[in-house]
Amino acid sequence: MKHKEFILTPLSSLIETTLLPMNFYKGQVCNYIMKEYVLQTLFLKLTGCMEQKAKCILWDIATYDFEFRRDFLTEVNRKQGEYATYKSKNEVYKALINQVGAIKDKTQLLDQLKKFKENILEECIIKEWLPRELQNLDVEELFDTSRWGQNSLFESPLNDRIYESLYNHRNRCAHNTLSYQGNVMSPSTIVKEGDYNNYVSWFTLLILMDMIYMELYKSFTLKCYSSFL
Repeated sequence: MKHKEFILTPLSSLIETTLLPMNFYKGQVCNYIMKEYVLQTLFLKLTGCMEQKAKCILWDIATYDFEFRRDFLTEVNRKQGEYATYKSKNEVYKALINQVGAIKDKTQLLDQLKKFKENILEECIIKEWLPRELQNLDVEELFDTSRWGQNSLFESPLNDRIYESLYNHRNRCAHNTLSYQGNVMSPSTIVKEGDYNNYVSWFTLLILMDMIYMELYKSFTLKCYSSFL
């Protein structure tokens, strides 16, 4: 499967290689000037990467499963567009669990997510740029295993509050609407999105999604290879 290497490359490695070198600028005035540019650029790379992974996963399933291929080519792919919405991401998840079933041991992925916060987010310049947001991120509570990886990719508040704010910010950045709309949020939007409207929550949600996709995709590739033996 030609997409395998790309799909199984952790999204966290992109965050690590982008943000850890920024530690050289800690304590310098210029690091605050670069803050939004670096975070927004990284955010767009991460969301774009996940959109491409979603497409590649479905193409690989269509290569293996001829029945799925028919629906994928005539209906599924045409409806999803850029695969940027939560609905699109959930379609990919459902396609994977239809092939291999849901993840059985989710605690292992939750432990990996906690290590992502401890070993990457807390060790990079985000700790200086977004200290309150990082401190308020309780991975074990917010990303409890009951809130993801069941019949749907995510449950509330992951799917409706965090992903919705992520998707809105993705559109603002991708279409450069911030240049004329500014970053003004209404009081009702602030109440609705609460503490989830920040890069720390968005990055962590994207990493969890990536972990889920990779775990299921590994099972899918094993299933494909065993069928040829």
